[in-house]
Amino acid sequence: MNRAADNPIVLNRPGPRLVDSALTGNGKLGVMVRTRPDGLCISFGHVDAWDIRHAVMRESDGDNQHTFQWVYSFLHRHMNKGTNPWTEPEWQHYTGKLHTVYSKPYPCPFPCGTLFLGTDRRVTEVLGWTILIDQGEIRVRMNHAGQPVQVRIFCDSEQDRCWVDARDDHEQIVASPFIRLYLSPDVEPPPALPAPEEENDHQGRYLAFSQRLPYEEPPDGIEVCKPTPYIPVP
Repeated sequence: MNRAADNPIVLNRPGPRLVDSALTGNGKLGVMVRTRPDGLCISFGHVDAWDIRHAVMRESDGDNQHTFQWVYSFLHRHMNKGTNPWTEPEWQHYTGKLHTVYSKPYPCPFPCGTLFLGTDRRVTEVLGWTILIDQGEIRVRMNHAGQPVQVRIFCDSEQDRCWVDARDDHEQIVASPFIRLYLSPDVEPPPALPAPEEENDHQGRYLAFSQRLPYEEPPDGIEVCKPTPYIPVP
């Protein structure tokens, strides 16, 4: 734990792309945070609606060898040798088979919707984020009205809840730097999926939606959506 506390993950700029996301969770609920110049995008996933494609690949042909541990060991061995893993037929076979399953869009990572928290760029600047590994907490650094603000994002350890608050440098809670919010399901859901149903209650001050997501592959002949293109990395 002490070693984790000494090694936070830091991004010193806005990270609007998927690869720039900060991640946290509690083992059931997963949270992905992207920082944009105009606010935060917080996407959610859950083990009840998770990405099963890797497991499907292993079950499809009885492949129990290519576990994540095998991947780590394989790449670590090539890193020590300074060689290119893409020259290995076994690696080419593994990645090709992986693509066959991962070209299917659902179930996909973080399919449970996205919460957007918007700021006023005239008074609020998003500076970057820090993941405190020992605490499972994301801290988004901002400059709001000339004052430093840290937005804390963390998951309840027992329940499916994600908490967000804003604090100053003295860890005191301050007024929210956000001026608008928007809750969205997947922005491009395949047409075969049931449409989300809104459950908003503006007087009760909550926004919600429900949507039934698949947990297994659709029947033959039903195209969920077109496969994504695959470009191998040399």
